[in-house]
Amino acid sequence: MKSRYFVLFSACIITLLLPAKLISEDLYWHSLPCLSLGKVLSDSNISTYLSRYGLDTIGSDPIIGTFKSDSFICVGQIYRPLGPSRGTVIFIHGLSDHLGTNLNGIIACLKENYTFAAFDLPGHGLSSGSRGGIGDFSEYAKSLHLFLQTCDSLIKPPLIFIGHSTGCAVALEYVTSTSNQPFSKMIFLAPLVRSSSYHFSSFGFKIFRYFKISPRRWTRNSSHDKEVKKRFRNDPLQPAIFPLKWAEAYFRWFERIKDMPTKELPLTVIQGTDDKVVDWKYNLQWFEKKIKGLKVVRIPGARHNLLNESKQYRQKCLDAMLMLFKELDSQN
Repeated sequence: MKSRYFVLFSACIITLLLPAKLISEDLYWHSLPCLSLGKVLSDSNISTYLSRYGLDTIGSDPIIGTFKSDSFICVGQIYRPLGPSRGTVIFIHGLSDHLGTNLNGIIACLKENYTFAAFDLPGHGLSSGSRGGIGDFSEYAKSLHLFLQTCDSLIKPPLIFIGHSTGCAVALEYVTSTSNQPFSKMIFLAPLVRSSSYHFSSFGFKIFRYFKISPRRWTRNSSHDKEVKKRFRNDPLQPAIFPLKWAEAYFRWFERIKDMPTKELPLTVIQGTDDKVVDWKYNLQWFEKKIKGLKVVRIPGARHNLLNESKQYRQKCLDAMLMLFKELDSQN
């Protein structure tokens, strides 16, 4: 245990000596139309963005636009299949990620003729806000609520929610604050409830906050695919520092959510057993206690970022998702 604290102390010193370099906030939201207008855009900035993340290769021109959530201007995107839509997937990414890092999920949903609708959380991707930071997770939940309202006329039911990591926490915050959740199915990929090494992380947060240090963000081994880690490390839309403001909001949210009353949800959790980002064993036990109707799919050996895992693990995740789509079709 002493050695762990020594490592943390050393990291604090290193961070003090090496100032973190923030990415340039070269965002596009200020020039975009309202999402509700349903416009397909083709200007050079949008083309550069789509090309940067491979979004120009999927055969569907996206509707891109903004919506307002409190002080944030969030950017949403809607990708429609070439054939008749069977429904809509509402997707929320994880911490530091954005829609552009989830190409594999978009392609899989479109192949099954599901519309894919997603937005970048406040402080992420193309949306406005302090990079990665948030005051409270309720702000995330409100942005989800407003996104659903904004794109209501542009999508069709049934609605399937898919979230990754922090995106699942956003959905939990949302469904516990509304009496009428709109999703026919919910799929949580490596959901965040309690983070890995929670108590150690809490101690580290207090140290960093005391010294008013914004630590550099270390890219964890969240995938077996080495190219993914390299691509994420060089992603201009991902923050270079770990946002202490987010950590403070997370610890407050965890204390709020851990004792939530039991709730019935059409929820399936897909979880890798080599996930070092979240405390997945604790989390699965928590879901089993709190969610009626829960299904769990374990993927042995898979790491945290399931949609960006190496092919063998990613395909198992996608197969589980597609099986749930078929279940929904048989029910309708």
